[in-house]
Amino acid sequence: MAHGAAFATYTQCAEDDLKWSGDPALIADHRSSEDITRRFCRQCGSTLPGTILSNGQFFLPMGAHENGSGLSGGEHIFT
Repeated sequence: MAHGAAFATYTQCAEDDLKWSGDPALIADHRSSEDITRRFCRQCGSTLPGTILSNGQFFLPMGAHENGSGLSGGEHIFT
């Protein structure tokens, strides 16, 4: 997935903890593997939260949070 950066930062949440805003007709899905569905905006191509199918968790690109998320990093991997 293209990010325009050398790295990308994600967080996870349960479906009940995610509040979508905007027009749902603009959300496109892509099944990138057996366990992952990725989403993006049909209009501008922005990365949107995807789903880990095996556990029902959403993975959210941290740069897509409106007005900041109030979250901070908890782990570094592959460093």
